[in-house]
Amino acid sequence: MCVASLPNLLAKSTFLWVTWYHSNYVFSMFKPYFIETAGKCIQLANYAPDTPITTIGDVSVNIALFVRAIVEQGATTKGGKIVLGVTETRGAEEMLKTWAGIKGVQAQQVRVDSKAFNEVWPLWAEEMGVMMEFWDEFREKSWTDAEAEIVTAKDLGIEGEFQSLEEGFKTLEI
Repeated sequence: MCVASLPNLLAKSTFLWVTWYHSNYVFSMFKPYFIETAGKCIQLANYAPDTPITTIGDVSVNIALFVRAIVEQGATTKGGKIVLGVTETRGAEEMLKTWAGIKGVQAQQVRVDSKAFNEVWPLWAEEMGVMMEFWDEFREKSWTDAEAEIVTAKDLGIEGEFQSLEEGFKTLEI
């Protein structure tokens, strides 16, 4: 059943789309692995190095800012509007280099085909790999919906309050 077929529910609904978590780097299929013979961390990827990754930054802090704004400004976010939980967009390799700089290591993204990616991490990689392939193909259109109104952090007046991606990476123990 589509929520659009329930107009009373839709009138009082807000959808929060939470983008890339900084903590995704702890998941096996995104984690950069130190390869001794290379002298650097390698991140296997089934997507291009310039794939735009739209991120919420430090999700452990920033999601609360979005939720608080939704609750406090309920009238401006209801009616089936989508609140896009994003603080910035970076290319995949740029994000990896940011992580590497914070951790004081060298890092490189190595692209592999989807079959190999899925074989290394069965199940999880299949789901996450499809997501990354989608972002690679649709790029700036990945977080849009032609039928819904998108509400941004700027619309909610919460720009500049966020914990950066860099700060989030500092807390990761990888």
